[in-house]
Amino acid sequence: MKYLSIQFFITFVLTSLFTMPALGSGGVKSTFYHVDGNKVDERTFLGWSLFHSTCVGCHGTGASGTSMAPDLTASVQQMSPVAFENKVLQRYMISLPQDEVTGDDQTALRMALIDEIRKEEARQSGETPSMPEWKNSPVVKERVGNLYRYLKARADGVLGPDRPELLKE
Repeated sequence: MKYLSIQFFITFVLTSLFTMPALGSGGVKSTFYHVDGNKVDERTFLGWSLFHSTCVGCHGTGASGTSMAPDLTASVQQMSPVAFENKVLQRYMISLPQDEVTGDDQTALRMALIDEIRKEEARQSGETPSMPEWKNSPVVKERVGNLYRYLKARADGVLGPDRPELLKE
């Protein structure tokens, strides 16, 4: 548990310091991606490819959401790489926005827990579709970081919904 706290802190600090895109003649670069027009670095392109082979059916073109699944560009906007990986691989992790729970706000935590239990019951009863748990998929597990890169570029508004081209770096 202590390792996760340290890992979270490091990720938070690095994300805070280095996620602001840098503009210049080489397009937009951040810690997570390099986008120049509709061209992207290899890892971001692999993220696009993974999204289109596993996620587009529910989350829609460009990850903008459907009636079945949420807009991932909004979800990823404030999500760290570690939180994203946990959400994708474990699916049923309760996460509360930081402004929703301050200090020891047990009421908000309790309400989030009840809401998550209701959602899980609806999934299990077949009332609502459920997102696959990807932790047993070697392809997704190995490339979840690339998926985050693609979605982060979409969330930051530097990459459109169309198929990107591979940037020759």
